[in-house]
Amino acid sequence: MPGVLTATPVPTVSGTPQVDATLTAEPGTWAPDGVQLSYQWFTGTTAADEVPVSGATASTYVPVEGDIGKRLAVEVTGSKLGYASTASTSVLGELVTPAPSIDAGTPTITGTAQVGRTLTADAGIWAPEGVELALQWLRDGTPVEGATSTTYALVGADVGRPVALRVTGTKPGFPTKVATSSETQAVAEGTQASTPTPTITGATGLGDVLTAVPGDWDTGVTVSYQWVRDGNALSGETAAQHTVTATDIGSSIRVTVTGTRAGYASQSVSSAPLPVTGAQTAGKIARALATFHAALGRVGTDPLDIFVGPSDSITEGNRASSIQKRWISVFRDGLRRSYQPSGVAGGFGYLDLMNSPKFPDNPSSYVNGAGVFDQGLGRQTLALFGATQTITVNDRFTDVDILYAGLTGTAGTFAYSVDGGPDVRVSTGGKAVSRGGYVERVSGLVAGPHRLVLHGGGGGYPSIIEGVMLYNGDRDRGIRLWEGGASGLTAVNYVAPTDAWAASLKEVHPDIVVLPIGSNDYALGTPAKDTEVRIREIIATIRARVDTDPSIVLVPYYERPTSGTAPWSTYEQMYARIASTDPKIVVFDLALLFGSYGSAQRVGLMSPDLLHPSDTGYALIADKLAAFVAPSPPG
Repeated sequence: MPGVLTATPVPTVSGTPQVDATLTAEPGTWAPDGVQLSYQWFTGTTAADEVPVSGATASTYVPVEGDIGKRLAVEVTGSKLGYASTASTSVLGELVTPAPSIDAGTPTITGTAQVGRTLTADAGIWAPEGVELALQWLRDGTPVEGATSTTYALVGADVGRPVALRVTGTKPGFPTKVATSSETQAVAEGTQASTPTPTITGATGLGDVLTAVPGDWDTGVTVSYQWVRDGNALSGETAAQHTVTATDIGSSIRVTVTGTRAGYASQSVSSAPLPVTGAQTAGKIARALATFHAALGRVGTDPLDIFVGPSDSITEGNRASSIQKRWISVFRDGLRRSYQPSGVAGGFGYLDLMNSPKFPDNPSSYVNGAGVFDQGLGRQTLALFGATQTITVNDRFTDVDILYAGLTGTAGTFAYSVDGGPDVRVSTGGKAVSRGGYVERVSGLVAGPHRLVLHGGGGGYPSIIEGVMLYNGDRDRGIRLWEGGASGLTAVNYVAPTDAWAASLKEVHPDIVVLPIGSNDYALGTPAKDTEVRIREIIATIRARVDTDPSIVLVPYYERPTSGTAPWSTYEQMYARIASTDPKIVVFDLALLFGSYGSAQRVGLMSPDLLHPSDTGYALIADKLAAFVAPSPPG
């Protein structure tokens, strides 16, 4: 016969009898040891009508809405092998009540839905007292990471999307409650607070760099640039800097700065227009003279050639007391004092032979030579026919280049001798190309005084001698001067079809061209615009004939009497205009040195004819030009 359990206590129930609350069966202590317990929950209003709850066989039970108004009890059954199973039921508990609830408030949002603005949350009124509220801002229904405070600063990612507020209420013993506000309208782009007007710094000379200064924009703004010329955006010019070009001269330049920031409407602001005058600045001068300055730096190993011309009588040195008092001679000697390599005396340079009667100390002279106003650097040449027509050069030199014109279909010859030596005959006719600038070279003479004599070869054909280039140890290094001036000439005298002089440029490798032309044009009343066309043609001719990229210095001399009506300032403006539109050209204007015509400033600077400088005036030109072209000291 099965045994009887010795202890079968009446179970009790702990917990609050309400929906969603947990009730726990407390079975008590059963005996003997090892009794296995099972559970069944019952519901009813009295012990007589209680029924088991389907599936409620755990030690705990959570009342549901169907249990409201009923009572709950638990039956505990004890089982042990060899013993009869015994059930014990708790008394019915209190009536089951509904679950407690949280009354949610109505969340609202105040503020403008625009980037840069801040929205403020109002969670509404929640009950009962003690409900804890958690806020979460939503962007287009999706939680915004970290946005859990009572305010929310709208950012770029919000643009075009609505924002809402979700409030979660919690309280121990109460189910969690969630309420969400209405969405705002789609968030608009922000408006940048600081949109300063940009400015432009920098000089407006050709090649100068203009820099845009954008001003202080809002934090986080990225600025971009667009340079504009006369209202037209410059393609590709979108950096903070713009280099002045020849096309810019005479126009107005402005820069448009556009500020962009995520979530904000872009803002564009333009600077005031800046007139680009092409004014000559220190930077422009340095860039234009770069070729010359580089040559100065290597003058110890390579020769530096200076070509002055084509030009007029002031370049020739008319009214100077000595050929060495001409400004070009003083200029040459001044540069040599500063830059000539040690041990190189340097020769006279180029002599146009027709110039010889002007100065008693001219190294050259001629007898019976027929002047030819055509070829040669200064368009001053001599035609030699017979032996009685001679050219003599007495100077200190180690080398001589005799420049002459060659002609096709003729048989002209000339002969030359050095220091009384035998004649050397040179044929000038039958050349493949009819032009000037052919060279007969004499080299290797011992340093010291020498005598060169040239005479015609006869036969009825002339030999056109253009000039001689005298070297004194400076064939391969040092500073050399080539002069091309002729009295009375104007710019038109050097342009096609009278540009045969340029053929001789092939022997010149100029690092700098000093171009003092236009004084006679002004005196004759030639309009500045016409002279400008011719000067530009002269420059183009020089560049086409030389194998260098020379620095070019335009030298407008000074005001003088004129048959025209336009003031001298129109010529000065013309020179400035040419330089302003060409990166390799600068202007050395003598007007400040000599003042206006007839002024006291010219006293002592002019010769008695009041047209050509005195020795003092020539020296002033040379000294100031040398200082102008000299490289600026470091720093």
